[in-house]
Formats: sequence, C-alpha cells, structure tokens
Amino acid sequence: MECSKDKVSAVRREFASTMTVIKPYFDTEVDLSLELMDILTQMNNDPDKDVLEAVEHTDFDLLQKRKKNKGNASEEKQKQEY
Repeated sequence: MECSKDKVSAVRREFASTMTVIKPYFDTEVDLSLELMDILTQMNNDPDKDVLEAVEHTDFDLLQKRKKNKGNASEEKQKQEY
C-alpha cells in the first residue's frame, strides 16, 4: 500500500497496474477491498501522466471484471430457477 505513495513514479505505476491482478483475491475482505479502491481513487490525482494512465486502465479492467462476474451470477440464478 505504501507503494502508491512512493516518490518514484514507476513504482506507483506498477502498483496501479498490479491492482488488476491482486484486487480480486481480496474481494471477500470487504474492508481491505474498499481500502484498495480508495487508494486507487486517490491515485487519480497523481501528477505523473503514466501513473494516471495505469490507474485509468486498472479502473476499466476492474469494472469489466465486475460486470462479467455479475453477468455470470445472473445466468447461474436463471439456470437455478428453471
């Protein structure tokens, strides 16, 4: 988590990029998951363009994964109803 505030922009950028991979593992830990999302939101104010691009890409990827998971859950629920 400290990496998100590192003085080296490449470290912050890598932290943002890595969130796409690690965040799904923490979805069951609500407090930690929310903290990670808060950090990502705060990183939207980073002065480095590359970090901002990584944050935007990560936000988009996480949103797509969330939508995909909701779609799969809806399909499973419909199958159970029939």
